[in-house]
Amino acid sequence: MKALREMLGNRDMLTWAWLEGSVFKDLAEKFLKRSGNGFLSAAYLHVKPGFWANPESKAFLEDQKHAGLHVQATASKFVIKEVEDLVTGEASKLFLIAFAAVFVLIYFNFRSWRLAALSLLPVTLATFWTLGLMGMLKMDLNFMNLIVFTMVLGVGVDYGIHILHRLLESEATYRQASLTQVSKGVVLAALTTLAGFGSLVFSEYPGLQSMGAVALMGVGFSALIALTVVPVLFLKGFPSKHHA
Repeated sequence: MKALREMLGNRDMLTWAWLEGSVFKDLAEKFLKRSGNGFLSAAYLHVKPGFWANPESKAFLEDQKHAGLHVQATASKFVIKEVEDLVTGEASKLFLIAFAAVFVLIYFNFRSWRLAALSLLPVTLATFWTLGLMGMLKMDLNFMNLIVFTMVLGVGVDYGIHILHRLLESEATYRQASLTQVSKGVVLAALTTLAGFGSLVFSEYPGLQSMGAVALMGVGFSALIALTVVPVLFLKGFPSKHHA
């Protein structure tokens, strides 16, 4: 207590020499480290509960990162933000590369640009619908659910391909029966996928919950569009068995 009263009663500048000779030396060494003729200081900032859920917290992080030339701020939130920014940019590139690669492969399969585009229509619309529904539900994109969009591309594109192949193989008079048969398989495949990835929504971890929700929307929309829109557009654009 005597040392504390002495420190509080000192009106001069507090120096390291004074701290070294006081009982506060061990405490000071936790926050100060000698660096040449100066010192490095560490300060801990405590925020209110729920602060990071506030949209203004992002601006706060940026302000702390650029607080000064000799100030460096670090925290788990900084690391998470850097990872999110990196994954967001890379996930978008990965999706576009995968989309282009899948389109080329489907073209070599059908030998038709129109059929290749039609087979990719379900996952394309499903992506936009999923993003729109996420906006309505106030769901944020994060570095975990962004990866699901590429997965939906790989899984959802199969539904349209199977339906188109069956329609191309069938005579015009038997297309309705063929469509009914292949639709059963597509529905079963979609349901098993929805059950597998959709179970993630019951996870206690928010990141896995968002992955499950995006998978449910993406795969569900892909199957729905493949079963409804694709056959209608095919029958309008390819009335005969032969295709270009």
